[in-house]
Amino acid sequence: MRGRTKAEVKDKLRTEHPERAAGVRAPARYTVEQCLKDWLETLNTQAESTVTSYLIMVRASSGCSAASGSSS
Repeated sequence: MRGRTKAEVKDKLRTEHPERAAGVRAPARYTVEQCLKDWLETLNTQAESTVTSYLIMVRASSGCSAASGSSS
């Protein structure tokens, strides 16, 4: 992100990243593995086969052994 002044850059960041402007922050030690586990838990409206595919990909790529199971 570039701008002529610090204030200009802050304004651009607020515009492009509203969750950050709202104060939403991940814990300092929030890992990719934990993020993927959290994401898998939100897939309750997806088809079971889709969730299963995502679960397999997450486990294969991150080594998640305790990722959540699929929904019904």
